[in-house]
Amino acid sequence: TTVINGKSSSESSITYTYILQAKSEGTYSLPAASIKVNGKAYSSNSPRVTVVPPDKNSQARQQQQQGIQRPQAVASSSSPGRISPNDAFIRAIISKTKVHEQEAFLVTFRFYTRLGVQDIGQVQFPEFEGFMVEEVNIPQNQQLKVESYNGQNYYAVDLKKSLLFPQRSGNLVIPQGKIEMVFQVPSGVSSFFGEEMTAVKKTVTTKPINIHVESLPTPKPGNFSNGVGSFSMSSSITSHHVKANDAVTIKVVISGTGNTKLIKNPEFNLPEEIESYDPKITQNVQVTENGLSGTKTIEYLVIPRYEGNYKIPAVTMSYFDTRSNSYKTLSTQEFSLKVDKDPNAGKGGSSSNYGNQRDLLAQQDIHYLKTEPYVFQSINNFLFGSWAYYLWYLLPTVLFAGFSFAYRKQIRENANLVLLRTKKANKVANKRLKLAKKYLQAQDKSGFYEEILRAVWGYLSDKLSIPVANLNRDNIEIELI
Repeated sequence: TTVINGKSSSESSITYTYILQAKSEGTYSLPAASIKVNGKAYSSNSPRVTVVPPDKNSQARQQQQQGIQRPQAVASSSSPGRISPNDAFIRAIISKTKVHEQEAFLVTFRFYTRLGVQDIGQVQFPEFEGFMVEEVNIPQNQQLKVESYNGQNYYAVDLKKSLLFPQRSGNLVIPQGKIEMVFQVPSGVSSFFGEEMTAVKKTVTTKPINIHVESLPTPKPGNFSNGVGSFSMSSSITSHHVKANDAVTIKVVISGTGNTKLIKNPEFNLPEEIESYDPKITQNVQVTENGLSGTKTIEYLVIPRYEGNYKIPAVTMSYFDTRSNSYKTLSTQEFSLKVDKDPNAGKGGSSSNYGNQRDLLAQQDIHYLKTEPYVFQSINNFLFGSWAYYLWYLLPTVLFAGFSFAYRKQIRENANLVLLRTKKANKVANKRLKLAKKYLQAQDKSGFYEEILRAVWGYLSDKLSIPVANLNRDNIEIELI
């Protein structure tokens, strides 16, 4: 009873406890309880209960008792002072044993126990070499659940969930992990209060798991985006009618589930009269058990410099669909863009630098006839017939030969993609590091770490001429040594 401002109120509660016994295993929904108080009806929720089968090798009476420290709903087979291997262990559970390159799969480290856990010591989860890893969030305050495994019931809890993306084909291994724990086991000594318990330390480990990773089918499409999963693509444009030198934004949105973060940006083949800039990339993805689910938005800023009617071509992108095990091509729509003449053209300012292209071409055409007197040079001039005179004839030929040689060399180097990527490795890495710096300044840790990863992997792949799919510690050591 409480008294507030001279008014008294009282509260009372009545608890009804029902003991139920399941006749068979399965998942059941208990009906809601209802009650009427002062003519008003109240009802409870309808809980769901999962019933596991009984232990095959245990005849012990099952007792239900809450709490993590001393679980008693399952029977232990440990002898006094010792822990049986079947009473506490960790399993590494994988969602798939056979995947393609870049195809996401889930590995779950689940702890099983039939004993009370007193303390948790050193935790050492394995490093996933050859995989890109995304961690799946697990609630910190988890409740132990009863799970049947190999005919026995255990208290089970998930310790870690990781989403793995294999970066190369072949047989990859998930190494073992281990955790040190202190368990409470019967000591074999009985007292007035019952059997006494003793603390026993044990290290539980997982078994290594082999994963067979298949390479993606060949030949790959020319516009393959490195995407593996299930995706869709859409596009939009901010305006279809602008003035010259006005900016237009073309937005491409890639949606779906898979290795979303590793998808390459599709490229536009824009007319020469339209100037483009580096795209702005925004990723909104969630780590799910099936992959990275969400959207990747690429915003292209383009500026038409001259008036006219233009076609913005469609963007195409191919990806490997894990449902049909085949390549699929996505395409956006084609946009029409009408550009009017810039009213500020020719009046000074920055826009005056971009006059009408046709006017510029006209200025470079055949000039008008000159009517004023023209001064001719006499052949008796000191330059005519001298070595400098012939040098002026020879110099263009030499320059043309030099430029021709350099141009052909550039063509050969461009044809050698491996050499070209090696030469441009520093430039590409610096560009990615500058973008990572922008992410860091914007407090975007996810974008920062992702761009750092791209920079390091891309630099090593280009500089050492190792495909990203084959990039690992052993191959890098071989190239460096």
